[in-house]
Amino acid sequence: MVSGVALMAVLILGVAMMYAKRMYVQRMSEQYGGEAFTVEDLQKLRDSGQISHEEFDRCRRALLGLDKIDKEKDESKSSVPTDDDDD
Repeated sequence: MVSGVALMAVLILGVAMMYAKRMYVQRMSEQYGGEAFTVEDLQKLRDSGQISHEEFDRCRRALLGLDKIDKEKDESKSSVPTDDDDD
């Protein structure tokens, strides 16, 4: 009986989270005008020949925030002292 109640609670929570995400995406698209841009949209543009593979990769990385992560990693590496700095 307890496991049935727990399962029901998990299902309700999952539906609530999906609804909240849908509302968030809708508000963001209204705030910034137009539809939300997705990786699937980029794939369609690439497959139709409207953008090159290089443009797709660059836009995908920007959309997913991967460029920001790589930049932060590079900055943290450059701030670490090395043995060469002792000279």
